[in-house]
Amino acid sequence: MIALLLAATAVISPALGTYTYAVDSLSGKLTSTIVLSARQGGIETHETLSSPNVQTDQEFDTQLRQLRYQATQAFTTLTIDVAPKSAVIAFGGNTAKIALDDAKCVLILDDLLTSSVLMPAVVRATDAQQCTLIGASSGQKVVAQIIPKPNAGRPPQAAAGDAVLAVRIGTVTEKIWYDPRTLIPDFLDFGNGASATLRTHTSAAPAR
Repeated sequence: MIALLLAATAVISPALGTYTYAVDSLSGKLTSTIVLSARQGGIETHETLSSPNVQTDQEFDTQLRQLRYQATQAFTTLTIDVAPKSAVIAFGGNTAKIALDDAKCVLILDDLLTSSVLMPAVVRATDAQQCTLIGASSGQKVVAQIIPKPNAGRPPQAAAGDAVLAVRIGTVTEKIWYDPRTLIPDFLDFGNGASATLRTHTSAAPAR
């Protein structure tokens, strides 16, 4: 009975470590490095994109609910703080508040990978059928529909044991092939001609 209770209350989290992805974007080939590490009361992420030189830092609680997002580029910083009913965007001395109907699954929509990389773990932890995406550049929100078992042919970049999760954002469907043991994607097809492939990883996140 105790074992069953522990299993039921276990925290679902992606495997912590450092992950490097080769990105085939619409503008060329890029490299993204993502560090997932523990923080008090949850996890935090740090991502660096090779070009342009953009860095993001994000914080999530133990249930993988988004708490904070910060993007830095050329000495300019944008922050998004997420609460149960709203999100506050701060940029250049200005702030804007966005009402949230459901903060169960909230992620930030930007031109980097972290939100997509965490999507399998977030969906598993929240059991969400849809997710609210907040545009980092637009400040707008859009509802993404989760397709847990899509019909999809396995690409060569995906491992034989990978599971697949699809996310429909408007008219575009993103497919994420991930390791069900670690909840970390091996291959992401963004549905618009761009993709990302996991190249290297370490199992322990270095201190920052």
